[in-house]
Amino acid sequence: MDISNTRRSILVVSGLVLIGIIILVLVTFIMLKANNLNFRSPVIVRKNPTVTYAIGNAEFSRQNSIEWHEIEIGTVIKEGEAIRTGIDSVVDLKFKNGTVMRIAEDSFLSIDDVSLSTINVNLNKGSIISRFTKLFSNQQYSINTPSAVAGIRGTELIVSVNTEETSIVGMSGITEIYNPQFPDKRVLLGFQTKSEIAANQTPSDAVVLTQKEVSLYRKMLDSVHSREVILIARAIQFKPDTAEIADESRIELDKLAKKMRWRFFKIEISGHTADIGDSGSQYSLSLERAQTIKDYLISKKIKSKRLVVRGFGGSKPIASNKTPEGRAKNRRVEFVILE
Repeated sequence: MDISNTRRSILVVSGLVLIGIIILVLVTFIMLKANNLNFRSPVIVRKNPTVTYAIGNAEFSRQNSIEWHEIEIGTVIKEGEAIRTGIDSVVDLKFKNGTVMRIAEDSFLSIDDVSLSTINVNLNKGSIISRFTKLFSNQQYSINTPSAVAGIRGTELIVSVNTEETSIVGMSGITEIYNPQFPDKRVLLGFQTKSEIAANQTPSDAVVLTQKEVSLYRKMLDSVHSREVILIARAIQFKPDTAEIADESRIELDKLAKKMRWRFFKIEISGHTADIGDSGSQYSLSLERAQTIKDYLISKKIKSKRLVVRGFGGSKPIASNKTPEGRAKNRRVEFVILE
């Protein structure tokens, strides 16, 4: 057998295949440029948001139903469904494109339209804190309230509604807002600005946020969960100003260890404190407490590589630090599923 002839034949065949691929690519490109080929999706792909975080008395209703059901982490909220939160309640949603949204306490929100290209929500009362992510230029996002429509072009947004007006804060990106009664009178919210829209009026001119407001809203946005939290453990208590776990709190950790033994996942143990006093001390204490919990779970036969610790101090509040009740809520440990 002549090896040189065989090698030559293989090279010739490979060359012909390569030329054929190049020709096919060029023809496809030319046809696309000439609009002779059109690739269109035959259906609208629905991408329903998932609950990543929920505390307090929060419920959702199915489409065309008057019954309300308790929200759990992992609940999927579909188009046409609604969420309501009570006092001291919070619900976080993650949309498939990376958009995240927090429904604050005493709020009512419904999902009007949600797909790969569209997110439309209606906020009838209360507040939402949201970070919209746009992957394509033709995506259309909007928030509707009784007195306002906010058209979103990829931005961080806080919207609050009461019986008299809608308040809209734009932390980044551009948001076009108007009162549906006066669609021709529109205001653009840019970087770190806010506006208000009363029930029978056009939007007020955009006002630049103060540094205090920027700091407050930034903390609110940063506290919205993009990953599912399997446990929010305010029941886990520590001895005052230490990282030593109180004896009565070991029951909660034993339950978590049992769950981790039969369901394999990796978690982040996130320590949080109230935003009181020195921020450096807050961070150190929250990290030490998270590490103490990790050590306890390891003692319960959970492998170290499945546990990641982080301390956030008081940088991610879920309630006001101005009241004892709010500070108590902010002193917490969260267990976040990583994989």
